[in-house]
Amino acid sequence: MPHKIVQTREKRLCDVGRLLGLMLFCIGIGMVIGMLIAESVIIVIAAGLCLLCGYHMFCR
Repeated sequence: MPHKIVQTREKRLCDVGRLLGLMLFCIGIGMVIGMLIAESVIIVIAAGLCLLCGYHMFCR
């Protein structure tokens, strides 16, 4: 008899949070790379926020 994988709602929400965190972190890395081409204060702030939020969501 095959085993059924049962995930709780909390586990799924945790997985979604980790995925969103990884996405934000990657967006932040892309913004940092983009800053090497053209620098702007708004880009620096947005990249920092994405990196911090992504790290917090992915690594908690």
